[in-house]
Amino acid sequence: MLSWNLERFQCTRASTITGITVRGRSGAVLGMEPAAGESGADIAKCLTTCLPEAGLTQVKHLATDNPSKKMLEEIQEACPNLLQCVGVRLGSLCL
Repeated sequence: MLSWNLERFQCTRASTITGITVRGRSGAVLGMEPAAGESGADIAKCLTTCLPEAGLTQVKHLATDNPSKKMLEEIQEACPNLLQCVGVRLGSLCL
């Protein structure tokens, strides 16, 4: 299972970059990419940049704060074996 977060990274004292972190089942960071937002297209771009093709075929479930059918369709283009499911991250339910 993969999850992602939209986070702000402090590069220098004067600049901050917004980016997406991709995390695996254990919570380990698999990749970080700058991103304008958290749309399905932004996440798909991040996944294809951070993961090799063999890794993309292993993605079966995704967790996000704001799942939608459009997001699922956009990410399925990058992850061919993704099941028909995008779930809410457990941490989001606590908020």
